[in-house]
Amino acid sequence: MKTIENHFKGKTIHFVGKVIVYGCESFKIEQLEDMCLKYGLSNEHIEIGVKTYNENQLVEEDWDILIKNENYRVRVAAAMQKHGLYTLIKDKDYNVRVDKVMRKYGLELLIKDENGIVHGAVGDYLEINKNL
Repeated sequence: MKTIENHFKGKTIHFVGKVIVYGCESFKIEQLEDMCLKYGLSNEHIEIGVKTYNENQLVEEDWDILIKNENYRVRVAAAMQKHGLYTLIKDKDYNVRVDKVMRKYGLELLIKDENGIVHGAVGDYLEINKNL
């Protein structure tokens, strides 16, 4: 993982495998230009992002460390790439567990989750998809 601290408006950007985490957004490199336009970042910011992304692709990610990162968005980015799913299904942050619901992973366990948001997300998912 590569990180740029205080890149734009004091926000840190994490490059996790093929996913970029910027503030509360997570997206793939193909969306970088659109995201930069959305937040008013300059072409220089786009170039720095592409350069850092490309540098990050040259190193093997240590997924075991990333799924334990203190930033839950980094853990979600790892899960988006199908790493650490079994571990992250028990993550302390409900946002990470809700992400597993969205990925249809571990629904049989998450339906029993003590957090009402996670439990409700599973129920909603099952209700929406019952006829599929």
